[in-house]
Amino acid sequence: MSSYSPKTSNILYLDLDDCALGCIWPSVDKPRCPIDRRVFAQFVDELGRHDVSVHFLTNRPPAQLPLAGHILGGPALYQFAESGMSAWLPEENRAIVNPAFETFAAEVRPEIMARLEREIGLSWRGPVVEEFGGRLVTATIFPLDCTLEAVTTLTQQVRELLADLPVDVRQGKGADIAPAGATKLEGCLWAEELHPQLHGVPIDWRSVLYLEDSVTGLEAARYIAAHGGTVGAVANAEPAFRAAVEEAGGILCRRAELDGVLQAVRQWLE
Repeated sequence: MSSYSPKTSNILYLDLDDCALGCIWPSVDKPRCPIDRRVFAQFVDELGRHDVSVHFLTNRPPAQLPLAGHILGGPALYQFAESGMSAWLPEENRAIVNPAFETFAAEVRPEIMARLEREIGLSWRGPVVEEFGGRLVTATIFPLDCTLEAVTTLTQQVRELLADLPVDVRQGKGADIAPAGATKLEGCLWAEELHPQLHGVPIDWRSVLYLEDSVTGLEAARYIAAHGGTVGAVANAEPAFRAAVEEAGGILCRRAELDGVLQAVRQWLE
């Protein structure tokens, strides 16, 4: 266990794409938008002044979290990757698999990757490339011609290819492949083990703010709210997620992406 002791109990669970980092990853319906450095600096300052411990809860792979984690994470000793099915530990600079998905990672994922390589091809030469960053449990693949039509076709092709395996295939920026039924709630459940193990104290959901833009975090938001935490939705969040946040009495940001995150954090801290 780390010798670090957090100064306060303020804990922020934070989604990255189209939320804390904005749309820095281009998609079929939205071009890449660089981070607003002015707002980002204000956000970092706000976190630092209040010693907020920032734990990512993102679908990104573990290897993509260290840089942002060092900047934003502060006293956080774990960051959830792959929607909580793996995690990155900053002090040890290593990734670990959620125990609930170790069997899937060891037995099912190799079969998924073998089929994708054999039947579709995973190469920068095309027609499909796996997301850079090294996933441990899930997989995300993109057509080199990353148009909406190409992503839709690829997603359906992958669904058919993996129909006999216990997986869900979701169309996002590419084709996202995850264990059947798994959501970001997995990260919340794992936190109840990881937090006391690494921080030395149980996680108190009443001191947590969870900010998100997507229905992929719907069950996690409901769990945190049901345990006394605060949930928030940025202005660009999917309507169903904003409706759930409103129902939970959470924070409905008037601004999108990082501007909205900053607004929510300030409101929460006040």
